Amino acid sequence: MIQNCFEVENYNSCKAKLKHCIQYHADILNLAEQLDASFSNTMFAHLTMTSIICASLEKQFIEDDKLCAGLHMLAWIADLFLACVAGQLLFNASESIPHAVWISKWYQTDVRLRKDIQFLLLRSQKNLYITAGPFGILSYPLFVSVMKMSYSVLCLLTS
Repeated sequence: MIQNCFEVENYNSCKAKLKHCIQYHADILNLAEQLDASFSNTMFAHLTMTSIICASLEKQFIEDDKLCAGLHMLAWIADLFLACVAGQLLFNASESIPHAVWISKWYQTDVRLRKDIQFLLLRSQKNLYITAGPFGILSYPLFVSVMKMSYSVLCLLTS
């Protein structure tokens, strides 16, 4: 959206498009902040329970019913993976905003608009994310760390 902002030669048209982009970005920042506030504690509980449940299912897989426990465990892992993918996609999308500004034709605009662009770039330096309590942010590394925690709990259960 920001890449097409500076295609028009008219200052007022460019300013209106840039204002729309800035407002859209501010709305997304506000929404991400609300999402994080709403789901942080819930995601922490979900990740903790998922690692314990996966460890229990891994133990059941090792000792008893392989098919049923394996399918159940895969469903829990898929659920966790989808949550982490959503968090990673939000993080990646927020990182792409400065790049989108730089590949646009910002250098051909009026000096007054360039100052607004600088503010947008400064604001976009803070990445968007959804936290999972003290675990960190929902991302691929968090998925790996929850799987490691699940294995640690499995080792504790089998010893």
